[in-house]
Amino acid sequence: MSNDNTADDIVWELECYTDGGCLQKEGFAGWGAFGELTPLGNDNPAAKDCLKIDAYGTIEGHATNNVAELMGFIRILEKLEEYPCQKAHFILDSEYVKKGAEEYLDGWSKNGWCRADGAPLKNVELWQRLHKTLLASKERGLEISYSWVKGHSGNKGNEYADGNASKAVNAAFNGAKVEHIHITKASKFRAAPKVNFNRLLDQKHFYFKADTQPISKDGRFIYYCGNHGKDDHLFGKRQSDSSMSILYLKEKEPVLERVREHQNTLNGQDHHSPFIGRLSTIMVKRQYKEILDEGCIYFRHKTNDRNMLDFEKKPITVELNPPRLGLEGIKQLSSLELQLRGYLDEEPVKYQKKIDITDKLFQLDGDKAILKETISNIDKAISIAVTVENQDEQSITLTFGIDLPLLNTLSAIAKHKPKVCLITWPESDKAFYYGVVIESGDDIGLWAAPYSNLHLTQKREKK
Repeated sequence: MSNDNTADDIVWELECYTDGGCLQKEGFAGWGAFGELTPLGNDNPAAKDCLKIDAYGTIEGHATNNVAELMGFIRILEKLEEYPCQKAHFILDSEYVKKGAEEYLDGWSKNGWCRADGAPLKNVELWQRLHKTLLASKERGLEISYSWVKGHSGNKGNEYADGNASKAVNAAFNGAKVEHIHITKASKFRAAPKVNFNRLLDQKHFYFKADTQPISKDGRFIYYCGNHGKDDHLFGKRQSDSSMSILYLKEKEPVLERVREHQNTLNGQDHHSPFIGRLSTIMVKRQYKEILDEGCIYFRHKTNDRNMLDFEKKPITVELNPPRLGLEGIKQLSSLELQLRGYLDEEPVKYQKKIDITDKLFQLDGDKAILKETISNIDKAISIAVTVENQDEQSITLTFGIDLPLLNTLSAIAKHKPKVCLITWPESDKAFYYGVVIESGDDIGLWAAPYSNLHLTQKREKK
């Protein structure tokens, strides 16, 4: 649980959505809530004067959806004991909980916790707990009201609560016991947490084998990244805007390692298939922080595959099984890595040429580097003049986010005074390939567009 400090003399009123979720066959269940505490009687309070409730928790044992719905309502009521609250309005999508609390609870209590027909009451221990909590709340002067909202109808508050319940269900699915009740100032609600990850990981995907963390000859950790479009099964298809990068990093990327390790546990004894990881989802700051702090407990997979999904059912990993086109993508990554090894003199690579283009991207500002003033945040590409042996000078266009890292990435790594080299290697005497190598601190990477980095030569005329 986490609370922001608040003034002791404030009297609050609450509006709160609660929800529950359950995987019916397996019985994994969790609850979620989302609400706001506002100063009583203030019809138009500023965000700095309000508190947001963001909460979820798992339920032990084999549970039902009704149990989860009940528990969400109960836990928020119990939490209110810590706050001088005079009014509380609950918006529920469970008629079971709303009617039980509003219409039937007192009658069940008087009837020895049996239904009107004498049948035993289901979930009786939870109803008794709720009854006790409601009585204590009324003794404190809390006025409680209810309304019903249809679930999954587009109501934002209900959707937040449902999302929180889904996170808890996924945690229960992974065998985790979790309860988080965050009460924070509304002005800070859902503010992006501060995280520190390697900015060279700026592509939308990374490609990996779940049982293996490759390491370079000089002991750096290797990450294969790229952007192949929205359809993961087109990885390896020849698309002009596809991009790839090979990164050798001094330090392991801890969140990607947690994803890899969790995927490995799902794979069991089968380690043959390559996987695609969605960096565009994993590296979102809030998601990144949760994985760093708690692992992959909020991800789950369907029973018929090993693809990981987050609580919003967004893909985290996708298995390439059978790999099909993916084999072509892996082949291209291997070919590019050979050029990076050649740049580092780890492998013999014939006729590779290195052209330092650092001054085309960065300029010195005292003892640090910054992006060149001639490059603006709306620029999409830069042109570089190169001369290959026995050829006329020619221009190569390098596109940010394809042939080069994104502009934001280049700005972020400027503090390391990076070195940038354009490298070329021959396809024949009539054409050559090219890529960009960036050395940033102890890290190095190669960026290239493997299906559009072939450049025809312009042969120098003899005089």
